Amino acid sequence: MTILLFTINPGIEIVGQLPAGFVGEPYSATVSVRGGLGPYTMSAASVLPAGLTATDNGDGSLTIAGTPTVVFAGSVTVQARDGLQIAIQSVLPLSIVVAPELDFFLLLETGFFVLLQSGDRILLEA
Repeated sequence: MTILLFTINPGIEIVGQLPAGFVGEPYSATVSVRGGLGPYTMSAASVLPAGLTATDNGDGSLTIAGTPTVVFAGSVTVQARDGLQIAIQSVLPLSIVVAPELDFFLLLETGFFVLLQSGDRILLEA
């Protein structure tokens, strides 16, 4: 009697999302792959906003990082390929905006707070 054993690998899938970022602020987000059969390679299959780059981490994940220099409202296409050379793409929304200016903020200290307005100066002593 011959017994055949099969291992069925689930299909390859890109998981994760790209959170919003701010122009001029450091940005980093990682997406990964699951399913399929390793080893995996990942890349950005579309143009990234200026100041961001994509790095294949070699472990089935891709990091998009840098300091964006422009406003961007759109999507980034990420591609993954598994060890069987099965390739997929995922379109991930991404928003890069100008950081809002704060008109007021609180300076908290033990026992009290100070309300400051934009442009106010305060001397902090250590």
